Amino acid sequence: MRWMWWLCPVLIALGLANSAYWEWCRNRISKDVLFHDESWPRPWPYPDRWLVRWHARVYDRVRTETPFHREWDRLRSWLILGHIGSIMVAWPGIVLLAARPLKQAKPPSGT
Repeated sequence: MRWMWWLCPVLIALGLANSAYWEWCRNRISKDVLFHDESWPRPWPYPDRWLVRWHARVYDRVRTETPFHREWDRLRSWLILGHIGSIMVAWPGIVLLAARPLKQAKPPSGT
């Protein structure tokens, strides 16, 4: 069971890093960045290029009379699923880490 104690911090770190990345992606397609950042889309390591490809794919699938109407907002809402996935990665690590002190706090049986 020792593997659990090094797995817990790894799961928590992966979940937090993943969540931070999804929030960064949401920030990169926010209205402030889209309208005020003149260098948008930026090259790697910024996620702008794949966000543009994702937006184009969604726009091709859902064509409306008004081009790009609310498509960025729809993409922002899809990125929330990244946060939910991050929570699903980090949560088992948090639960296992919290369960460890509970097991150690039990008095030994047989005395």
